[in-house]
Amino acid sequence: MSKEQYNTLKYLMQINGLSRKDIAEIGGIKDVSTVSRKIKDGDFWLQEAKPIADHFGMSVDELFFSEPVVKLQQKAR
Repeated sequence: MSKEQYNTLKYLMQINGLSRKDIAEIGGIKDVSTVSRKIKDGDFWLQEAKPIADHFGMSVDELFFSEPVVKLQQKAR
């Protein structure tokens, strides 16, 4: 994954020490093996995305539809 493709959820998982299993539990996703694909593609159902966004104190739009984190950080410089 290039820095430009580094999505917000993946970034938040890393800085908070959360695993795919943690995200599955937070989002109520039964099949942990699908979480990697969902994280990469941002392909969450709303009922999965809402509790994950709430966990990070963000809206679903902020978490899943904002610009990638690295691009936001670069703009701030």
